[in-house]
Amino acid sequence: MQVDYRPVANIKAIKPNKKGDKDIESAIKETSKYSVKSSDFLTDDDEKNQEIVSDLEKGLYRKRMLSYGGLLKQKHKILNLDDAEDGNLINTSDEDKTT
Repeated sequence: MQVDYRPVANIKAIKPNKKGDKDIESAIKETSKYSVKSSDFLTDDDEKNQEIVSDLEKGLYRKRMLSYGGLLKQKHKILNLDDAEDGNLINTSDEDKTT
């Protein structure tokens, strides 16, 4: 790979979470929460980086950030899943719905 940075990857086995979600559901929920790459905002200046991260921390406090890309974005659209901001956060599965 010919890039000007050292790529970092966190690779783990897919397993059910403590809430009992299925393996793939758990993996999708986990990976979809990373919507910002540090390479988009970090510089070579440590002092400036601390200021930027502090601003981000304050600005994003108690905010929900979701971003889907590539295959996850396609599957999200195909499955017609609820939007994270406007979706139904009470009934999260078919089992919870009453008719």
